[in-house]
Amino acid sequence: LARLRAVQRRPRRGAASDLAVGDLRFDPSGHTATAGEVELIMTSRELAILELLMRRAPAIVERTAIAHHAWQDDAGPVGSNTIDVHLSHIRRKLADAGSDVELHTVRGLGYRLATP
Repeated sequence: LARLRAVQRRPRRGAASDLAVGDLRFDPSGHTATAGEVELIMTSRELAILELLMRRAPAIVERTAIAHHAWQDDAGPVGSNTIDVHLSHIRRKLADAGSDVELHTVRGLGYRLATP
């Protein structure tokens, strides 16, 4: 099982292209995110969540998909509050950087990134 996880973490060929939503940019190979000219300082879990949201933008991403993507290596259930805290941190960092991208909560469904 550990070997399979290690293979999944390897970079995919051709998948290293930058992601962009509005003024928000994410470099999967360098694990960096920028909003405009401001580099966002984020934890690895926050970056994993942001990457998933950006890959699926503007679609709604369910809470279970976020938990599976960001905590795939950890055993045990992920608390609802844990996901909320990470999403709150991402929202605050986007707002502090002055990004035009907003993280919306869609009640009962999940979350999505959107530009005004």
